[in-house]
Amino acid sequence: MLEAAQMAASPQAADDEAASKLLGLKVKVPLATKAARVLVAPVGAPFGGLILDTGTDGGLVRDQGVIAPEGVVGRLWSVGATQSEVLPADAPNASIAVMLARSRATGVLQGTGSNRGEIRYLNNQEVVQPGEAVYTSGLDRVFPRGLLVGYVTEVKPGDLELQVKVALAAPLRRLPAVLILPLPTPLETQPPLVPQDKPGGAP
Repeated sequence: MLEAAQMAASPQAADDEAASKLLGLKVKVPLATKAARVLVAPVGAPFGGLILDTGTDGGLVRDQGVIAPEGVVGRLWSVGATQSEVLPADAPNASIAVMLARSRATGVLQGTGSNRGEIRYLNNQEVVQPGEAVYTSGLDRVFPRGLLVGYVTEVKPGDLELQVKVALAAPLRRLPAVLILPLPTPLETQPPLVPQDKPGGAP
């Protein structure tokens, strides 16, 4: 009986924990964010995939940024009356303006699938190390500067630019809920988000 009761209580405990983390993120990001529950998160969907339980009924519009307590998730791809679809950050047609934690060098992260991406437009002379944190730069005006995107997993010089592979911080297919950022999004929040060189959770 006790085991059955524990099993019944575990989904509620998970929901409570997710809600608590989302509230913490809402406090951390000083913007007029809106919360939404993830209804569907299929693996390997190249265009969108994550379905949220809020649409135009909640004031959402296309291209709003989507974040989770673990990191950046993506942006709204399409918005219906009561549901929205998210283009996840690892989709091949997704891009996010990013910066590196140590050098503050900026580039564009493009999705490569399987919760991973690659930073483009970095000079071969840039010094980048595996394990280095990657944050939003704010230059795309979808995400403010300083949100965690992921961590560098591999670095090697290319013919024209540095090849930098990144593991995304947010588990894109295991998210119970997310926050939606407003548009237009400021380059920097007030007070600003301050990225740390070695934030907790680095692999």
